[in-house]
Amino acid sequence: MEKSINIHRALRTTFRLLLTSVISIVFGAVGVVVGLLAEIVAGILRTLWAIVLYVLTLVSILALILWIFTL
Repeated sequence: MEKSINIHRALRTTFRLLLTSVISIVFGAVGVVVGLLAEIVAGILRTLWAIVLYVLTLVSILALILWIFTL
């Protein structure tokens, strides 16, 4: 008994596999870009927070020195 090949089903399966591969590559690329942008934004926010903490520390030290001089 011979089995015939269903061309329509084979083409549909091939197309589905190609489409899922392309979609996974696109989602992977978008994920990499979003991850890079998130890291850049996080780095900028981390730097700004460090500057704010540095300024607050400097002001606190200067206020402590001024308070000690006024005792």
